[in-house]
Amino acid sequence: QLDDAATHATSAGCTILLTDAAGATIYNHGSGSTIEFYSSSFISLQKNTVLMQGGAVAPDVFVVYNCLFDGIYWGSVTGLDAYNVYITKATFGMQDVKAPSTTDRLTVSDCGYGMMVWGPNSLYVTNAVVQRAVTTSFLFNTNVADSYLVDGECDVWNITWAGVCTAEFFRQYTFNMQVVDADGAGILGVTVAMVDNAAGAVFSVATDANGDIAEQIVTYGYYDPANGNVIQPGGVGYTPFTVTLSKAGYITRTIVYAVD
Repeated sequence: QLDDAATHATSAGCTILLTDAAGATIYNHGSGSTIEFYSSSFISLQKNTVLMQGGAVAPDVFVVYNCLFDGIYWGSVTGLDAYNVYITKATFGMQDVKAPSTTDRLTVSDCGYGMMVWGPNSLYVTNAVVQRAVTTSFLFNTNVADSYLVDGECDVWNITWAGVCTAEFFRQYTFNMQVVDADGAGILGVTVAMVDNAAGAVFSVATDANGDIAEQIVTYGYYDPANGNVIQPGGVGYTPFTVTLSKAGYITRTIVYAVD
């Protein structure tokens, strides 16, 4: 059950053990369906079981908090809200998780393929870790729609492109900043401007009364079929980034951020 939505606190879950479910799907859903899992464990001894499929569209609800999936992977889902989820030892970790979706503290470990995207589908995942993939960390098969991983980590950035793909896979990170004076008080109206390693503008925003800027999404780089595992552009992405802080009456400051 969900005890506190704000903190994602849950309790009173269950354990489902599947002994002979190779290639089977546990749940098939349609448009308008709602699926919620809290504090539960799903285990398949066959390691090739699909949790849910159905090609649903928003505003379908898929809420998964504080759960373990062992030998079970996720099929095509939209509108996913996942928090503190561990997926392990399945053929695929996650397949076709499309925007709008929210993931936080998501780990995909020791799966054959960490994350996979088929055909016209795309991937949009945030705050995720992919590790120890047996075959490849990310598999894109005949993809034509771009995919995004925001604030993601991976032990080996192994990208596999199968079939005829025209899509790109973007690695992005959130960027937040607060500008304060010598007394620690926020400074209003400071222009915070970022450019990439080719002096291309990334963003230019002003601080609010607390000295904060609105959260920005910064593209570190991308992968494409022509270059396989090599981050683009040029094998280095858009890093390093240069941030300039400026306001009349203050000394302009420049900070360089290198992303790897």
